[in-house]
Amino acid sequence: MMKHFVLLCLAIIEAQVGFRNVIACPSGSWNTTGTRVARANLPEDVFVDNDGNIYVPDNSNSIQKWLPNATNSITVAGGSFGSDMNQLKNPIGIFVRNNNLYIVDNGNFRVQKWAYGATSGVTVAGGNSKGSALNQLSNCYGIYVDENENVFIADRDNNRVMKWMPGATEGIVVAGGNGEGRNSNQLTFPLGIYLDNDANIYIADYYNNRVQMWAQGATNGITVAGGNGGGSAPNQLSLPRAVSVDTQKNVYVLDTFNDRVQKWAPHASSGITIIGSDGRGSRPNQLQSPFGMRRVSFKIHQPNNKNLNQIYKYYLTRILLMHKSSFLHSIVLQYPYNYFDISNNSSISSNLISLKLLISDSPSIVFVYSILPVLRLCCTIRYLTIIVECTHSLENDHINFSIETPSINENNLPILPRLTSFNLTILAICDIRSISYILRGTPNLIHFHFVLETRSANWPFSHNLLNGSVWQQILEYYVPHLTKFEFLMSIVRV
Repeated sequence: MMKHFVLLCLAIIEAQVGFRNVIACPSGSWNTTGTRVARANLPEDVFVDNDGNIYVPDNSNSIQKWLPNATNSITVAGGSFGSDMNQLKNPIGIFVRNNNLYIVDNGNFRVQKWAYGATSGVTVAGGNSKGSALNQLSNCYGIYVDENENVFIADRDNNRVMKWMPGATEGIVVAGGNGEGRNSNQLTFPLGIYLDNDANIYIADYYNNRVQMWAQGATNGITVAGGNGGGSAPNQLSLPRAVSVDTQKNVYVLDTFNDRVQKWAPHASSGITIIGSDGRGSRPNQLQSPFGMRRVSFKIHQPNNKNLNQIYKYYLTRILLMHKSSFLHSIVLQYPYNYFDISNNSSISSNLISLKLLISDSPSIVFVYSILPVLRLCCTIRYLTIIVECTHSLENDHINFSIETPSINENNLPILPRLTSFNLTILAICDIRSISYILRGTPNLIHFHFVLETRSANWPFSHNLLNGSVWQQILEYYVPHLTKFEFLMSIVRV
């Protein structure tokens, strides 16, 4: 039950995970120990997707994927040395967006995009030999891909950050590009990069021992961490390699030569050490030449024989979902809970883009309309999975159980403008009206996966849910961008 970074430690050739305690207040402390989650051959970067899969560039000219708890990896890109579309040459950076791999193919001075399951890639940046022209890259390192699949790449030897839009034949300089130097419009050996929700670019300016923030369209950067010469004092950094930022604009820096991760609050004049405060080494509470850092997901799975009491569920819900400075991108909460207590909150953390919840209680408390208060808080979510479950079977109740529509203001339904993928499973009685209310608030939905499974002696709504014309009207009117609709139904009549 912990939030964590994945850190790459070159000297000990393994990925280390530093865990953060689940604390509601911003002053919460960090657990300084780590756990080995994968081994790779001289890795220089790491990426963890929303399902906990770990992707690592390996010096065997491949990208290795480690499934959660796996003891061996699988090759998902490359595997041989070369410049063909199915080959890589010294890959050193990786980013995963929409199941596509974006690989910094450094020896070929290009960025390759490998679609899910593909046996070869396509060039989306560079690929025109080494150079400083706008259609070229030199030795690169950091990579970030935004939700529109614009590729941002730290063009290290050209001391600049480039943006390549999908289908572009050349890039745009968005930071640096004014030669090597320490001025605010310059960079020296930029490495890790990160974009926040406002499209500000944060750059680990390696040899200047600082992190620079470049606002969108800016011609100069602002120092947000370090910048006081190389050193180990709280106001200093020494060869920073990676950077990440939360919604409160706290900056997290992988301070390589000091073997630590520093957190710098907005406008702070110094940072605090949150990982690696015990010096260099290979113990679980130490780092040794850490190379990469990524934000990852948080999951709680409740075994059937272990129950969390209601108080714990209440606090976990508030801490994980409502804490505005939460640093998490993805949360999976698999414990059964009715989530009524969150309806009084305005929204969940704006950093969160992927959420999976199990809404569960007795049929008198939980039904399909229980989703609506939860949806009202999910305005920033892009990938949503919700399971609605009644905790006991209705087929033995011998009652005529029906859905009573609650008082709903149809002009004030929850809106989720960013939601593109929605997996909804209903393990309870359901009607078509409730589904239409839910879909009204998802105008940009692209993928809707709907599973209905019910066991009831009295289930009066099948004629609507099986009416293709009704479904067509709902989908065409409320989700005009939908490209994929999957409907699975299991009904047991007694």
